[in-house]
Formats: sequence, C-alpha cells, structure tokens
Amino acid sequence: FINLLTNDDNIRIGHDLESQTFDITTSRYVEDGVSVTLVDTPGFDDSREGITDTDILGKIADFLQEEFRSGGRKLNGIIYLHRISDPRMGGAAKKNLRVFREVCGDDKLDHVRIVTTNWNQGDEKQRNARQDALAKGAFEPLIKGGAKLCRQDKGLESARSIISQLIYQTPVTMKIQEELNEGRALGDTSAGALIIEEMKELKERHDKEMEGLIQEMEKASMANDEDLISELAEERRKLEGVRARAEVDRKTLEKTRSSRETQLALDAEMLQNYNDAQRRREYMAETTSNVEDEVSIHDNREGKNRRSDDAIATLGLAATGAIVVSAVGAGVAVGAAVGAVAAGVMAAHAIAKKM
Repeated sequence: FINLLTNDDNIRIGHDLESQTFDITTSRYVEDGVSVTLVDTPGFDDSREGITDTDILGKIADFLQEEFRSGGRKLNGIIYLHRISDPRMGGAAKKNLRVFREVCGDDKLDHVRIVTTNWNQGDEKQRNARQDALAKGAFEPLIKGGAKLCRQDKGLESARSIISQLIYQTPVTMKIQEELNEGRALGDTSAGALIIEEMKELKERHDKEMEGLIQEMEKASMANDEDLISELAEERRKLEGVRARAEVDRKTLEKTRSSRETQLALDAEMLQNYNDAQRRREYMAETTSNVEDEVSIHDNREGKNRRSDDAIATLGLAATGAIVVSAVGAGVAVGAAVGAVAAGVMAAHAIAKKM
C-alpha cells in the first residue's frame, strides 16, 4: 500500500505469511498539494523468532510518544490492512484487531479505515462474500464506532482515494498516547492490559495442549512406537518454546505494572489515613465539647451527687479510647488529633499534586 503511493524501495513488501516489518518506518509524498507522511508499523503476533507482542507494542508506543513530544504531532488517520484472500480471520488476526482497537480508542474510530487488499487473488464472488462476512462479523464493532471499510482493488487509484479521505480530518492523539501522557506504564494501558490477559489465556491453552501431548507420548511409549514418540517429542519441544515466549512476553508487561500499582496502593493508604484522621478529629471535638459540659455541670452540682456524676463522666470519656478522665487530658488528645489531621492534609496535597 505505502510502496504503491510512494514508490519507496525501502518498504519491504510481504507476499507470504512471513512478517516483513519490525522497525517503524516513515515515507513522505505529496497528495493533492498536501505533504503526507505515511508510517509503516509492525503487526502483532509476529511470525519471526524472538519478536513478541510486547516488543511491537513498545515500539509503536515509543514512536507515538516521541512524535507528540518532539512537535505535538498527531495523526490524521489510521489504516488497518487485511488480506481479503485469507480464507478466514484466524485467532491471531482477531487478537491483532482487538489490540489495534485499544491502541486507537473507540472515540477515534472515525479516523480509521479498514482496507481489504489482495483483490486480484481468488474468485471474485468468494471475495465479495468474505467482505460482507467481515463487515457483519469481526469488523462490525469498529464500523459501528465510525470506522469505514474500504477496498484497495484498483491499484494506485483506490489507494489515493483512501488517503484523500483522511488527510483533511482533524488530527487526533491515540488512546495509548493519552494513557502514556497520564503517566501510565505500558502494561497499564488498555492495549497492554489486553495483551497480558491474552497471554494468560494462551498459557492456559498451552498447558492443556501439553497435558494432551504428554498423555499421547505415554501411550506411544507403552506401544513402543518410536516414530510417534519422536514426532510427539518434536511437537512438545515447539510448544514449550512458544509457551516460554508467551510467558516472557506477559511477565515483561506485568513488570511495568507493578511499580504503578504499588504507588497507587500507597496513595490510597495515604488518603485513607487522612480520612481516618479527619473522622478522629471530628469525633474528639464532639467528645471534648461533651466533656466540658460534663465538667461544668459537675463543678456546679452539690456534693451529694458527686459520686454518681463522676461515674457518668468517667464512662463517657473512657468510651473515646483516646483521652484520660481530666480536662487537661482532653486538651492534649485534641492537640494530637489536630496534628494527625494536618499531616493528613499535607499527604492529600501531595496526592493531588501528583495526580
């Protein structure tokens, strides 16, 4: 798509299932008198060894942040490419689409164009049926949110038409940019959290597959089927590699979460301490007022009722659990409570400033 518009020989074109793009590249060309920058990003679930979804998300996030910080540059549009020649939309493609949606944000979907490619391959009737099925299936939530489904079926003409729809739109920031600008770690972004959950589910599936393989190997061993044992052992080796890769991917993202979650827990604890101190101050102030009334009544009463009044005052003050039964003790306790509230207010200001 980009190569078609720019004739840029540096853009690597994939004609098979092997991923071609890992580094983010930019190409510039002029469309209708407007200088257009096209950004080519890698897709998730990369087929090459050693490249994880976390790596790819990090690259995309870093690029978007750098563009925004260096000049406040935003995006006029986002294009999601899908091969119409693919017989079905598999699990990897669906995950790719879910992460893409979280990177963009639902309120930015009107800037999205879902472009189906490879219209020159296969039966035309079959391709049209696939397009209709995608519009009513996997792509429907995005289309309802404002995205448009387009065909790249007329070479340069359709590519330029799609770009022309986007270049005059108001530039926007992606959801992941906004989340990172708020100070979130990559694993705390919506896209990062989704990848973590996907990896957890993938681990569960891998564990079940591994159990099945082990059982099959045990049966093959009992039957002395050396060929089957060798075949299953190879499958197990591959599965262990995939499982280890997914687990590393998940843990890498989760590590970025831990520091923020710890800080949020500390902030919540500080706020709770402030609220507790505030309640203690109000309670002690009310109790102190009652104590002063009791003391005044006590001093003005006749001696014949002194023992009974002392018992009532003692019970009332002891119920606070914070002060001794004396006017001086009450004053000391109130002073301590005010100090605790002052410390809580300072903590609250620190939280507010940080937020």
